[in-house]
Order: sequence, then C-alpha cells, then structure tokens
Amino acid sequence: TPVGVMMSGGMDSTAVAAVAARCLAERGAGPLDTFSVIDSANPECVESRAIRGALDIAGIRPHLIEVGPHSPIHERLRRADSGITDPFDWPMSVPRAVFVTAKDQGIN
Repeated sequence: TPVGVMMSGGMDSTAVAAVAARCLAERGAGPLDTFSVIDSANPECVESRAIRGALDIAGIRPHLIEVGPHSPIHERLRRADSGITDPFDWPMSVPRAVFVTAKDQGIN
C-alpha cells in the first residue's frame, strides 16, 4: 500500500520526508508521496516558500494543494466544513485538505 507524508515545509516534517524517502529508496521502493498545502492567494507566504524550497528532496513525489478560493478542492472543503459549529474544528480544514487529496491519489 502506498504511503505518503504531510510536509508543511517546517524542519520536522521536511526531515521526516527526507529520511522516509531515503529509507524507501534503500528498499528499492519509492518515491515517497508528499502532500503540502500552499497559499495560492499569497505566493510569498513563508510556509509556501519553505515548501517550494523542499521540493528538491531526492526521492519524493510532491503534491501541492492549493486551498485558495479558486482551487479545485475549495468547494469540497466548503461543503465538509459547512456543519462545523465548534471554533476549534476550523484549524482541521488544512489537514482535511491533505487527507482528501491523498485519498484521491490512493495514498494512505
């Protein structure tokens, strides 16, 4: 079963992705699918820039998820989030975008 990782562009998730990609390569498997959310409305966003900088990691197959109002996943997230009444659930929209995209790609 293919696996993937969420890569935020931060040091932790980028290091995990690099090590996991190397482990897969050593086993003759890979590439490692990575999923990252970028801000299409603000290309200079610090996280988006960091993610773009990590795209050269050997052995990864990056998937960039745009979550702006014109992105393909926007309507799915809007519908999924429409029933949220607890303000603490809103931060889960970004991970939900990653999980939906990974599932669409057949990745666990």
